[in-house]
Amino acid sequence: MGGFRTRAVLLVALLAAALGVVGTGALSAPRERVSFGTAISVMSTPYYVMANRGLLTKRGLDADLRLFNSGQEVAKALAAGDLTFGDSAVNNFQAAIQAGLDVVGFMVLPMGEGGSRNNDRPLAIVASGESGVRKPEDLRGKTVGLSLGGSAELYLRAVLERAGLSADRDVRMVQVLPTNAVQALRSRQVDAISGWEPFPTQILREVPGSTLVVRGGGYFNYISFALTRRSTFQSRRDLVKKYIEAAAEAAWLVRRDARQAAQAASTWMPGLGWMCSWSLWATYPSTRGSPSTRGSPGTPRIGS
Repeated sequence: MGGFRTRAVLLVALLAAALGVVGTGALSAPRERVSFGTAISVMSTPYYVMANRGLLTKRGLDADLRLFNSGQEVAKALAAGDLTFGDSAVNNFQAAIQAGLDVVGFMVLPMGEGGSRNNDRPLAIVASGESGVRKPEDLRGKTVGLSLGGSAELYLRAVLERAGLSADRDVRMVQVLPTNAVQALRSRQVDAISGWEPFPTQILREVPGSTLVVRGGGYFNYISFALTRRSTFQSRRDLVKKYIEAAAEAAWLVRRDARQAAQAASTWMPGLGWMCSWSLWATYPSTRGSPSTRGSPGTPRIGS
C-alpha cells in the first residue's frame, strides 16, 4: 500500500511539473518578428555582425536579415511592407523620398572613417587592361558598368566632373549588378566598373590585367541611413530604440575587431572571404591597430 501511495504521489508530482512547463510556455509571450535588409556590400558589415552576434535577439526580437543588390531595392522592399527596417546610402534615401515612398530615416551610420568629413573610400572605379583606362580622363568614350541610380553612379559623376568630363555626354553608362561585375568586365561587355567594396577588390583579384583607376578621393561623405516606414517610426519607438542600440553595438564591434567583422561579412558573402578582409581594412581605416585602444559604442544620431 505504501509503495502504491508513493508511486501515486510521484505520478501527481510529475504531472504537475509537466503541466507547469506547458503552462509557462503557453503564458510566455512569443518574440516579436522583425526583418531588416541591406545591400550586398562591405559597408553593410555592421548589419552582418548584428545578425551573427544575435544583437537583436538578445533584445527580445526574432530577427531575419535579407540581402539585396542595392539600397534602392531595400527602400522599395521596405515601402512595400516586406521589411521592418532597412538601410540605404544618402542618395538612395533622397531618391526614395522623391519617388514618394513612405519611408523615414532615423539613424545615420557612417560607412568608413567616422572622423573624416568626406569619406568615400568604399567606392572605386576599376578598368580592364584592354580598355587603356588608367586615369579618370581616359574614361572618355568608354562604357562603364554600374548600378544605375545608386551610389556607384553618384560617384562616377563626381569623378568625371572633377576630370572635366560629362557622365551624360562623354561616357556610356549601362546597368550591371554588383554580383555580375567580374563577368561583365572579363567578357568585355564594359570597359570599366564603378562600384562599392568588396566588388572592386574582387575584380582586381579575379580579372587579369584589371587596374584601379581611382578609389575614394573625397568627393562626398558616404553615409548610410537606417530606414523604416513612417507608421513604424511614429507608433513603435520602443522597437526603433532596440534597433538603434543593436546597430550602435554592431558598429562598435566592427571597429573593435576587424578580423571577426570580416569573418561575419564572409558568411553573408560566400566566396569573398579574402576580399572581405582586405576591403574591410581599406573601407574602415579606424579598424587598423590594436583593438584594445578602441572605445565603447557611441550614440548614433536619431531623426525626429
